[in-house]
Order: sequence, then structure tokens, then C-alpha cells
Amino acid sequence: MAEELKAKGEAEAKLIDDATVLFTDFKGFTGMSETMTPKELVADLNHCFSAFDRIMQKYGIEKIKTIGDAYMAAGGLPTPNATHAKDVVMAALEIRDFIENGKVEKTAQNLPYFEIRIGVHTGPVVAGIVGVKNSNTIFGAIQLTLPVAWKAMAKWAKSTSARQLLNC
Repeated sequence: MAEELKAKGEAEAKLIDDATVLFTDFKGFTGMSETMTPKELVADLNHCFSAFDRIMQKYGIEKIKTIGDAYMAAGGLPTPNATHAKDVVMAALEIRDFIENGKVEKTAQNLPYFEIRIGVHTGPVVAGIVGVKNSNTIFGAIQLTLPVAWKAMAKWAKSTSARQLLNC
């Protein structure tokens, strides 16, 4: 899509039959943000999202966007692959562990810490570029993913069943 955008100034949306979408957000973020300075809050978000970016890169997952304390990424696009679901679940487990380690460190320093909710869903998506700047967008799985993912996040973040499912 990037090449098409550069060449034509626009890119046609593409149906991807099977991709895995990951959403995260931080529990109690709004309340916590009221107890921190803006500089502290941005530094903590940057620390976390930079780590998430490295994790996505490690597993070949495409970061879609961040909005406030929410992070969205997808596996199996822009290039479809057969391992996207496993890649995303492994990344989600690594994110969970990163946040848990941060919680231990922050607690030892008597500082506020993030707790995370993570949602994952696999299915068809339409990927496209909307707007003119920083505008990767995916549709399709999102309509099903949001309600399912947000409800399941708190329970799933502590679950070991994902590791069992993947035989890890």
C-alpha cells in the first residue's frame, strides 16, 4: 500500500481474509493521569509504547496506531502469513510480562503503575489508508473485536490458557 500511495497519491483498500488484531489499554488510566504531571504521564506512556513497538517488531506485527492509552496492532498484514495468530498472542504475553515487571519496579519505588487489558481477535479485515498523515486503518475484525476484546481483556491478561493453547 505504501508503494501505491507514493506512486498514485492514494491507495486502494485491501481485503485480508485472515489477520489478528491486538488492542491494549490501561486500567484506571484516567484516574491515574490525574495524579501525575503531564511530563510524567507522557514519559510513562512513551516507555511502555516504545517497548510495545519493539515487541511488535520482534514478532513481525504491524503497529496500527495509539490513541491516548490505547495501542492497536495487527498480524498478518500488510503481508499475509500463517503465523499471525501465534505471533500476536506471543506478543501479547510479552506485553503482559513487561507491564507486570514494571508494576513490581514501580511498587518498590512507591510510584503509580499501569495495569493492562489486552484483547486479541482473528478474522477478516479491510486494510486501507484514510486521510493523508499517519493514517493506517483496518476495518472488519474491529466491529467484532472491540466488544469481544474489551470484555475479555482483564481475564485474559492473567490467563495461562494462551500458552497452553500454543503449546509454549
